[in-house]
Amino acid sequence: TNLRAADKFLLDTKSDPFVVFSVDGCASKQTAVVKQELNPTFKDTINITIPSIKSVPSMLVEVMDKDPGSVDFLGQVSLSLAEAIGAAGREVKVNKKLEGDASKMKSAKTAVSGNALFTLLWTPAGGGGGGG
Repeated sequence: TNLRAADKFLLDTKSDPFVVFSVDGCASKQTAVVKQELNPTFKDTINITIPSIKSVPSMLVEVMDKDPGSVDFLGQVSLSLAEAIGAAGREVKVNKKLEGDASKMKSAKTAVSGNALFTLLWTPAGGGGGGG
């Protein structure tokens, strides 16, 4: 919510955001793009299989802006999956402020704004799911 307007063409002061979820070296998955929106609602369900847990995995959630021919970084959150694992089978709601990453930003002056709000559901492999 409250994302930065990355598209500033003429009267267009919106973003076309999508979200990329990555878990410690597992494959990344992304949502669909929501056009022209600074407060997007994504209705996607993202399933990421984690083959084994030797230590508590972390998740990187990156919010990006899709443009013709390019992608802009809007912000990210990183979190441990310990709470979701501890609540196996129950939903855990997450609301975190987006943070910047200088290596992904076009300019050091680029502001990051907004929050990432999403729900995690950990499903252990023996519990009828794919591991996360």
